[in-house]
Amino acid sequence: MQFHYSTDTKDLRAAMYYGVLMRNAAFGRIMLVLLPLALLYFFGVTCGLWPDIPAISYVVLACGIWVLILLGNAERAIMKHSHSADSLLGVGIDVKIQDNWLFVDIADRNFHFKGKLSELAGAVELKRVVLLYVNAQQTFIIPKRALPDEAYFMRCLAHIPADRFIRESDGSGTRRFAFWRRKK
Repeated sequence: MQFHYSTDTKDLRAAMYYGVLMRNAAFGRIMLVLLPLALLYFFGVTCGLWPDIPAISYVVLACGIWVLILLGNAERAIMKHSHSADSLLGVGIDVKIQDNWLFVDIADRNFHFKGKLSELAGAVELKRVVLLYVNAQQTFIIPKRALPDEAYFMRCLAHIPADRFIRESDGSGTRRFAFWRRKK
């Protein structure tokens, strides 16, 4: 399989928001519990079922502000990256997958990568992109719209061990790779 593509800001945004979600997974789980409880609490206060406790309102407000800060930082990083001289947004990228090998060629940057799919650090399938992690610092963002045959591409990625391939569609989207775990 061989194809040519270029990434855009929407692709970068999908990858960045996924990274924010992974780095703040515990906070996200807390918010999933806190939000319905906060709605129930404010409904009860409004109906006069229990008294207003200001500390609860402050905690909910603080969590809301924290979410806005996380999203703002992600957007700032996207803007910073998109205006960077090193940005690959809009740059043509050639990809070839042959047997268990991945070849990536970025002619504009004189960059060539050759590696076994089974030796990649991991892969993540999202709704609009596939993220191929060479290591913790290097990721190829491949938009699904550029794939000539998405089903064949996914079969090629079967060379990546299952514990390092996360598919958003199977509900495993909050799993972490070993290189994301913090060292103690």
